[in-house]
Amino acid sequence: MTTDSRDRIGLVQNAWRLARLVAVPLILSACSDNTGPDQELEVTSAVVLERASGTEVVHTHGSGAGMTWHGRIHLHPGDQKAYTVRLITRDGEAVPLGSEYTIHANLASGAPSGVATLAPHGDHVDVSAVGVGTVGVVLVLRRGNVTLWESPALTVEVVDHDDHDDHADPDDIAVIRLDRRDGSGHVAHTHGTGAGMHWHGRLALPLGEEVELDLTFLDADGDTLQFFPGEFTLGAALAPGSTAGVIDIDVHGDHLEVVASSVGQVQLIFSILHGDHSDFDAPPLEVEVTDPTVLDISKLTGTVAYVCEYNDGDNDELCLMGANGAGSRRITENDGPDRAPTWSPDGARLVFNSRRAPHADRPQIYVYDVATSGVTRVSDGPLEDQRASWTPNGAEVVFQRGNFTIGYELFRQHIANGALVQLTDNAGKINAAGSYSPDGTRLVLQSNRDVAGLFPFSTYLIDVATSAVTRLAAGVTDSHDGPRWSPDGQRIVLAAGGDLYIVTVATGAVTQVTSDGFSDSSPDWSPDGKMLVFQSDRMGEDKTSIHVIELETGAIGTLGEGRTPVWTARTSN
Repeated sequence: MTTDSRDRIGLVQNAWRLARLVAVPLILSACSDNTGPDQELEVTSAVVLERASGTEVVHTHGSGAGMTWHGRIHLHPGDQKAYTVRLITRDGEAVPLGSEYTIHANLASGAPSGVATLAPHGDHVDVSAVGVGTVGVVLVLRRGNVTLWESPALTVEVVDHDDHDDHADPDDIAVIRLDRRDGSGHVAHTHGTGAGMHWHGRLALPLGEEVELDLTFLDADGDTLQFFPGEFTLGAALAPGSTAGVIDIDVHGDHLEVVASSVGQVQLIFSILHGDHSDFDAPPLEVEVTDPTVLDISKLTGTVAYVCEYNDGDNDELCLMGANGAGSRRITENDGPDRAPTWSPDGARLVFNSRRAPHADRPQIYVYDVATSGVTRVSDGPLEDQRASWTPNGAEVVFQRGNFTIGYELFRQHIANGALVQLTDNAGKINAAGSYSPDGTRLVLQSNRDVAGLFPFSTYLIDVATSAVTRLAAGVTDSHDGPRWSPDGQRIVLAAGGDLYIVTVATGAVTQVTSDGFSDSSPDWSPDGKMLVFQSDRMGEDKTSIHVIELETGAIGTLGEGRTPVWTARTSN
């Protein structure tokens, strides 16, 4: 293959990648062939290749004053090598070097003489290594005698063939370090030697991330292996058995670029290559690609109670599962539907409403003891009693009583002695889903007390000491449902219009949590207040499923099918 053929192939292979880089402004006012009207060519990056082999040596990243070279040119005294220079425009085209536009090279200001000499030839530069040392070289683009662009200083290092005192040898590698090339952090390093060498740490990437990585190979004295084109180069490949397509790898002589292409786990093996064979293979490094929008539920703790369907959906029962979605089991079984479970403050009991006999015509309030599986009926009224919650001391329950004809009011009933207290009085209106703050000083509820018709419901806060009523989240105009206190009593979550909202009680500020077109409802807090569990149609419109959202990241995980979930820290499964 001729040199020109290799150059053309190298251009095609590199232009697509380099065109993505941030632009370095350069305006060339004439067409490359001088046959048409002036046009603008904007250079975005530069690449230097060995002219003989077409192998890329270095390329630029960044723009303007932040432009830098990735890599350096390594030579030994007496080496004479020609380097082709490619300048790539925003549209992926190469600036036509050699005639109208030419590339030149100068030693950077302050560079020592006697290390390397430079001889430009229009589209390439000859570099001769005459002495040991390091110099900076500035590439200059000219049109005639006019300088159009200057590169940042490119490092050229000339090292003696026999000078190994301060460089590691592949046979003596004791430690490997993996770092992000942009300086943003250390990724992993090895422990042990020989067959016992292993990685401490792993490479974790979010889906779609592109990261450049530096590998540092050190011997026992702390000396570093130096990569030289034609001598030692870096290699990287997937370990046998790893799934193709999870990551894409692009090696650039002394560093590599990894692209997280699909979710999964693979192992990556780094090598020190000498020609076409490996002088050293590192132990496999674990690489994991995750979707940042998907929550990993495997480490979630506690227990979720929820409504599950049995008898082909004809009956609702109560079920428990781990907060990680594991170990689902049914805890009630009867002919009447059991619904709306809520955990006691200590996580030992569930209050719920049921139409079980002898009240199949109307729901009543029951308590389920998780340790004994015993069920106790709490209410025995002539109307519908439902949507119960607990007082902070766990001795009483709050529930709504009534029907759609006369309305619903909130009541509080003592579990042990049956003492009953009415909490609201809005004849003909519906006061529902009431619950006390963790300190017992306030009561939150949903109500239609301020509208003429049935809807919409709004969220209200009642001060227990003064009976003062405050409307919350008035700006959320859809009908509100299911307000619940955060564990610290500072926030309230509610559902409205298929989305979830959080109200900061002290300020009244409202934060929308979900807004992605699904129908989300029945939210409850995680024990630490950092997540919400809720029901949705995210598994399909014909299914009601349970999900967890992490408030800080918005990542959502799926627990399975079910309705009206509630979460306790206690392990009950």
